[in-house]
Amino acid sequence: MVKIHSTRFAIIGRRRCSFVLVIGILVIVSIVSQSGITRFQQEKGTEESSSFATEMETERGPPKVKPHIVIPQPVRDEDMEAILDYHRLEETLCRQRIGNVTTEVNWCPCVPADLQGRVTINTADDETWSEIVERVGTDVSSGGEWKPEGCVAYSRVAVVIPCRDRESHLRVLLRHLVPILKRQMVHFRIFVADQRFPMIFNKAATMDIGFLEAAKRFPFDCVIFHDVDLLLEDDRALLRCGPHPRHYARALDKFDYGLYPTFGGVVSLTADMFRRANGYSLQYFGWGGEDDDMWRRVKKLSEIHGMPAVVSRYSTIFHVEDATNLRNPKRHALIADGSRRSENSTDTDGISDVVYDINDVQLRPLFTRIEADINVTALGFRLEHKVHRYQKVSGFCHDPDVAAFTSGISWASCRFLCDSTVGQTCFGFSYAARNCAILRTVCNLSPMTGWTYVKEEEFRSLKPSS
Repeated sequence: MVKIHSTRFAIIGRRRCSFVLVIGILVIVSIVSQSGITRFQQEKGTEESSSFATEMETERGPPKVKPHIVIPQPVRDEDMEAILDYHRLEETLCRQRIGNVTTEVNWCPCVPADLQGRVTINTADDETWSEIVERVGTDVSSGGEWKPEGCVAYSRVAVVIPCRDRESHLRVLLRHLVPILKRQMVHFRIFVADQRFPMIFNKAATMDIGFLEAAKRFPFDCVIFHDVDLLLEDDRALLRCGPHPRHYARALDKFDYGLYPTFGGVVSLTADMFRRANGYSLQYFGWGGEDDDMWRRVKKLSEIHGMPAVVSRYSTIFHVEDATNLRNPKRHALIADGSRRSENSTDTDGISDVVYDINDVQLRPLFTRIEADINVTALGFRLEHKVHRYQKVSGFCHDPDVAAFTSGISWASCRFLCDSTVGQTCFGFSYAARNCAILRTVCNLSPMTGWTYVKEEEFRSLKPSS
């Protein structure tokens, strides 16, 4: 049965005997403590990369508890010359480019003088969007565009961030990244690309969509693809494009800053180069493989420039493994197949093949958010679970006899756990503040900040009360 009141709902169902799902008195209970698996390493497709990943997997041990505020190690005296050599090269490349412009232009410095060097890392999500905008973005145009005053940047950069249910990480990243881009005097616009459907995340396709949609809104010549959980530790790593694609995130704290051979995390390449590579492959649903595939594509066109290790250092933001982005067991086979197809052919899938619908475009104070549905039929991808529709009601289920609890996961992951439940019934799920409860049947709800989502077929089976 269903009773609908002005602002509250009550659902009364039947399972042999009557169960009542009502909004009741607030119950304060402890939430199951956070658990999950950290993605500590990316498995690689090449022999060299595979051995490196295996070594890291063996040595990683239990997750390290990392403080929110981290001051990176200072640069050693013997490494300063490497930074100076790198900046001299950047100066040369910059002047070669602006030297081809015949008109008189007041160009911004190729290597700005007020770079800080090592940057303090703060991974705490302890500020609202309004506070972050007030701190770093009052001069950023709606949609996330900024350019220097008084001089002309010699390049326009689109920063594309694939982000699925990671808004807390996005706040931390933009609070950190926007001031760095400003100090580097980059003319930039930030695009956050989000995938709504299917529930299994395809990061590569999402980045392709981000690139295509960014090109409709901003005339950029350089694109940076930036993971949402990586924070640059040294602003002397100049975020821009060169004549060759660049890999920035080479030394990560979670690998004790050992150089990591891949083309992922944070990379830059010209818009022309990305189009010639046909973007990222669309075949990688779930975690892993797309970076290795892209490495092979780019290597066919150009050498890859590895940034100097002393400045290409990144801190990672901790997160648990996402149920919608689990390791793809087919990734190695897909990498091998892509390699075989590209050896004697230029027939590679990518931006020329992606079919999608845009659901929403938001011009936020620090970024443009683009949400899309990927047409999986066009890709020949078959969902291995039924996608259910849900009815939303107010309240959260705390009853351990009715629900199984998981903490620290996204709303999409919580829904996916209910959609893909095998061998047992999922009536619906409750979600609040990254806490998920999978319901086996009806439940008494507490009117806390949160919502419960009942499968539509279960909802329809409940008869209205008299």
